[in-house]
Amino acid sequence: MKTIPIYVLHLAEDQQRLNHINGYIKKAINRVKIFDAVNGSDEELVNQIFNDFNVICRRGGNGERGIWCSYLLFFKYIVDNNIKEALLLQDDVLLEENFCKKLPRVRAHLPNDYLIQRLGPGDTGLLITLRGAKAFLKKAKKIKYLNHPTDLWMNKHHLLNKPIQFSDDIPAIHMCFKLIPNRFNFESSRVKITKRKKKLVFGLGTGRCGTVSLSVILNTSKDSFIAHEGANTYRKNRPYSKLPWDKDLSLLHANLDKILNQNQSIVGDVAFYYLPYVEEIIKAYPYAKFICLKRQKIATVNSYMAKTKQRNHWQIRTSSSKWNRDSAWDPCFPKYNAKNKEEAISMYWDEYYTEAERLQKIYPDKFSIFYMNQLNSEEKLREIRNFIGIPSMDTKPKRAFNKGRKH
Repeated sequence: MKTIPIYVLHLAEDQQRLNHINGYIKKAINRVKIFDAVNGSDEELVNQIFNDFNVICRRGGNGERGIWCSYLLFFKYIVDNNIKEALLLQDDVLLEENFCKKLPRVRAHLPNDYLIQRLGPGDTGLLITLRGAKAFLKKAKKIKYLNHPTDLWMNKHHLLNKPIQFSDDIPAIHMCFKLIPNRFNFESSRVKITKRKKKLVFGLGTGRCGTVSLSVILNTSKDSFIAHEGANTYRKNRPYSKLPWDKDLSLLHANLDKILNQNQSIVGDVAFYYLPYVEEIIKAYPYAKFICLKRQKIATVNSYMAKTKQRNHWQIRTSSSKWNRDSAWDPCFPKYNAKNKEEAISMYWDEYYTEAERLQKIYPDKFSIFYMNQLNSEEKLREIRNFIGIPSMDTKPKRAFNKGRKH
């Protein structure tokens, strides 16, 4: 197989990252090339690039604008030079031992017609084909907002191949200032607040079981930011991605990075779809805490039946299925070979709490189940607070209504 060219995206004025490239990345990969990134604060250059690529939307912070411009230029570079395949790394990566020798094994696991493949969390490392670069540039002209991270945008537009399950034979890429900030001492705002200083909290439950109220309760602490299904409490923005029930570990770790980069000291998300990822999260962050809400089965099933009249996220779809497709939420639920929708939701409830009880038994100091009606008890709210380790929390939060939400 032809050698894949490798590039590192680097902002020229960042001397510490350059030292990392020269002292670490080039030692691991002697054939790496630097591709100059765009500084998003250079208004004139940013506008010129957007004009050149006919990108309509200019909104977004300097970080988003800079990375989008850098990607537009790099993907154009691939197309202009007819590069069949290339690997793009961020300038803060860690590489597994013998990465270059193992890279062809990654390629062997990919279909011949793939477009773009992630090799780590977020866009830390991307394998990009010529077809993928052309597709990216074509779709980029239709960008309406720049507040989505590039990897999430690529996933939304079906440019990313399905995740790879990494192993000893298949190398992964990591962000070094996340894993060993003291070694490289990057003076980044993302390093100043270290993960050990934060409390990482997740709310779980099948949905239709009080998770909106739980997110409101958890946010009554003065120094907390706990999202609900990836969005803030009032749905002003969605900083985190929905997760598929079939594990996507790259997407999970991208979410975790974003969660832990919030300024607050108590951070997390409340969403049913974290259940399959609990042990992966505990493995990476042993101090994480999980509150799982439980509602009676019949009440949960009836609530979902009323809420999702035209949708069916749980039953295996057949050629005769009458239900509307929901590309945003269908992947987030498991699928069952059930007689009808009601039976499928019931099977979902059974599987969910069988797993939740297993996790509570194995990790009693990290995972705890509470019933939905216990949110009305000040005593139980204090128990939740003590379990998480929140020093103070409003024990009488305003009631949260799940109005206009799909789950």
